[in-house]
Amino acid sequence: MMNLILNNPLLILFSIIFLGTFLGTRSIRGISLGPGAIFLTALFFGNFGFSMPGEIMSLGVVLFVYAIGIQVGPKFFTLFRKEGWKLTATAFVMSIVGVVATVLMAILFHIPANLASGMFAGSLMNTPSLAAAVDVVSKLGLGDTTRVTAGYGIAYPFAVLFTILFVQFLPAILRRNPKKEEEEWVAKERLSNPPLSVKQFFVENPACFGKSIGEIHPHHIAPVNFSRVRRHGKEFTALSDFCLEKGDIVTAVGKEEDLQKLNLMLGHETSVGFLDKNVISTDIELTSPELAGKSIGALDIWHKYNIVMVRVIRQDFEVAPYGSVVLEYGDTLRVVGDKKAVDDFVKLAGVKSEKINETNLLPFVLGLVFGLLLGSIPIPLPHGAWMTLGPAGGALLAGIIISQRKRIGNIEMHVPSAALNIIRELGLMLFLAGAGLVAGSKFVSVFQEYGFSILFAGALITLVTLISGTIFLWVIGMDILSIMAGVSAGMTQSSALMVTKKRATTELPTLAYVAIYPFAMILKIVLVQILISLLMFIG
Repeated sequence: MMNLILNNPLLILFSIIFLGTFLGTRSIRGISLGPGAIFLTALFFGNFGFSMPGEIMSLGVVLFVYAIGIQVGPKFFTLFRKEGWKLTATAFVMSIVGVVATVLMAILFHIPANLASGMFAGSLMNTPSLAAAVDVVSKLGLGDTTRVTAGYGIAYPFAVLFTILFVQFLPAILRRNPKKEEEEWVAKERLSNPPLSVKQFFVENPACFGKSIGEIHPHHIAPVNFSRVRRHGKEFTALSDFCLEKGDIVTAVGKEEDLQKLNLMLGHETSVGFLDKNVISTDIELTSPELAGKSIGALDIWHKYNIVMVRVIRQDFEVAPYGSVVLEYGDTLRVVGDKKAVDDFVKLAGVKSEKINETNLLPFVLGLVFGLLLGSIPIPLPHGAWMTLGPAGGALLAGIIISQRKRIGNIEMHVPSAALNIIRELGLMLFLAGAGLVAGSKFVSVFQEYGFSILFAGALITLVTLISGTIFLWVIGMDILSIMAGVSAGMTQSSALMVTKKRATTELPTLAYVAIYPFAMILKIVLVQILISLLMFIG
């Protein structure tokens, strides 16, 4: 019976994933290993001779980074247009410092290229770069690839701990107040992008009696839109040829300061609410290329479609519908209005709430094929050498590209957030379990060979990388929450982001993390290959 269990690779695999996931959810003083606990569990099993086909690890990393590419793609381009050089530079500085530190440690402690490349991936906590390092070491014949994963396994646990502790203590180290700086950021955002309000006004100005909305032309007074007019208990759409009468109640949408001007144009402000029988609320997932990429203000949604947008839900956070907010493909729009207007807007905008969870796997799989082909394209380097993005880098780039293209040929690309989250987490689990089993077979022997010097080397790589990112973000004037989230993204460490988000009440940390994360991910995949070439040249 025991032999049957031990010879069942799927049972072993998912037992490791279960135990690792359970341990990863345990925390001590707010510190947890998260998904990294799966790798450590597999490391333990691997030390006792358990193994897994290499294809499991490859499949896992491709699914993981491809899902990430699709999720962060829309934010990636939007934020790059806004703060492009800052975000690229942050990822570049931290990744380059990590490479330089790894080269110095390899020279100082006589660490071979295969082991050092794994240390780089583990110290910077970048799983796809580990996959790329294994691939390059195998192709170039630089010794045992299990030493790559062993280096990752030795450096990774300390990197997780160091990063989480570093981020937690950053406000105290820099003597900054996260709450105060977040309030200043919110005030600045509201000043530049004040939220739209909905107000109702009692028509009592004789100059408006008997005149159509088009004749009154409220835009001459302020950039506001009339959406409804209530008369004798009935509601009407505020079309341009609708004539106002004394006692009408007009519903208007606009900025708070602009709406106040309607007191002079129409009459005093009132509040009677909407008629329940005519007004509905629904969630719509935006899939329309006509709306994606355009600001709410430019679309003039309130006037054209006679609806009120009350929330823009983007991944794990909500965005207030400021007029300057640019809608992104995949946003969930929560709208309120009369049933016909809402139904008409649904037809234009995308998928209604009950269809949001439907997934078309054909374009998803086709995108994976595209990513694997992209990752196999050779990129020339000096002295006749060459490199590739590898399966992980190609899949990530394909995900980002597809998230912007919206469709492949005539096939609409639509993968719900819930499906992407499952694919991403499952892929990460499979990779970490496979990598841990491989690393476990060499972990003890590598540690016995190099002793505590290799632990010191890995910890130092992590520390100088964190410090470099902090200094750069501080010099360019970022707020403390963005610095905390930025170094977390530079280390591609989601657990550290969770620590930062606990100090925040807005989406500020998420915005900074998402802006830097894709650059850091791609750079590390590319730089680990350059690192191996440098170590070969030096050696």
